Amino acid sequence: MKKADFRGNRFKEREVRNAIREVLGDDALAERMFEQSNEKLVDKMNAARDAGDAAKAKEIEEQIKKDNLQAFEQFLQNQKITRAEFDIVTETNAYLRKIAEPMLARKISEENLQQAFNS
Repeated sequence: MKKADFRGNRFKEREVRNAIREVLGDDALAERMFEQSNEKLVDKMNAARDAGDAAKAKEIEEQIKKDNLQAFEQFLQNQKITRAEFDIVTETNAYLRKIAEPMLARKISEENLQQAFNS
């Protein structure tokens, strides 16, 4: 299961984010990584698109992809895991979620969540 070019693809982005959360064990840190990582470049890309400069927007988009790949590889090195290990964890989690979904359908309600987390 390849997660290349996950930015802009909600499904892939969510899977990568969930896998990073699993490895980090820190939801807040994973969120900060995603929200802050490309903020300035995305703003520049959107400005270029708004100005009608498709070539500049494409150039910035390619830079974002390059930066994301580099950051992801650095993250893997910092966590001391290989890309293959990360892919296995991601794929395993996807399968486990698909197995668990039918078992939990209609068993989790807003009321249950309130009781569990407001106590």
